[in-house]
Amino acid sequence: MKMGRAYVALWSGVVTGVFGQLMLKAGAQAPSLAMQLVDPWTVGGILLYVLATVCYMVAIREIPLSVAFPSISLSYIFVLVFGSMVFGEQLSVTKVAGVVMIGVGVWVLNRDDYFIPVAVRRIDADAVEQPAIPAEFDRHAASYDGGMDGPVKRLLGSADHFMEVKASWLLRHEAALRTEDVKLLDYGCGAGDLMRMLVQLGARARVTGCDVSGGMLAEAQRRWQPEFGPPPHLAVQDGARTDFPDAAFDIVVVSAVLHHVPVEHRPAVFEELARVLKPGGRLYVFEHNPRNPLVRYVVANTKIDENAILLDPREVCARVPDALRNGLRTDYLMFTPPRFTLLRAIDRLLAWLPFGAQYAVAARKAA
Repeated sequence: MKMGRAYVALWSGVVTGVFGQLMLKAGAQAPSLAMQLVDPWTVGGILLYVLATVCYMVAIREIPLSVAFPSISLSYIFVLVFGSMVFGEQLSVTKVAGVVMIGVGVWVLNRDDYFIPVAVRRIDADAVEQPAIPAEFDRHAASYDGGMDGPVKRLLGSADHFMEVKASWLLRHEAALRTEDVKLLDYGCGAGDLMRMLVQLGARARVTGCDVSGGMLAEAQRRWQPEFGPPPHLAVQDGARTDFPDAAFDIVVVSAVLHHVPVEHRPAVFEELARVLKPGGRLYVFEHNPRNPLVRYVVANTKIDENAILLDPREVCARVPDALRNGLRTDYLMFTPPRFTLLRAIDRLLAWLPFGAQYAVAARKAA
């Protein structure tokens, strides 16, 4: 709980500092320095800076400086974006280059501190014995809420808010989902929340879901309301394998599934995804981003993720079979709390920066 409050304080400090900068800039429009010092915008900006400092002091009581200080540096990126949007400042090549250098610098500083060592520790711990995954998820099925049992995640948005971000991203990148000519497989669909959200946002594709947990599939069927249209076809997986024929689907989506799959079983998952995709079909993998320290805290304190092994997008890209490596790319999502829908445009601007709470890897099977 203390660590959760520390991360809330850290990101509150980042956001508060950004708005402090914007208010100081607004105060700088005063005709003289003397008037600027007493301008309400300037005074407000200074007060926000004081508040941001207090938030930072609270954060570093629990969070290592190697995580906290580089995270503060990310505020410059938000200042650049808002400076352009609010004050019309030009986004020159040099400014963009500077922002890229900040992002790369933060990534380098954090890479060894909280990605590689923790990944190694988790793999070593899991070398003992893996739990029975279907039974594990059957226990959670009736009360499944997308891992919203942690207070920090609830502050950021509801389960539907988080799912809406991913469904909206898919619809932006796959306009064909709005037609009935496309067959989509939600691999590891759980309680069917992604399929439901896609339909609610306007998808008309023929959707199918599969999962290793019969309990989750029963819950998906129970939650599907008549107003959503025809219910999806649901099928139980046998481990990584499914009973679908070869080349059965135009699109396959794997959303927050792979971190539940034992490392040694992940190659079999990708082989199955390649098998069921049609030639020219598209694969989309959504996962939690282990480079984001808040994500790591939330996952470590979520019951359904107690056996999770987070994976970096580099691992996803490396495991994609050769037949699917066409158009391989990675986007990063959820830089702002999903609850605040008006801020989601920032995600599109920062999709290149490897610190969003989630990432999406896209690939296409050779025609």
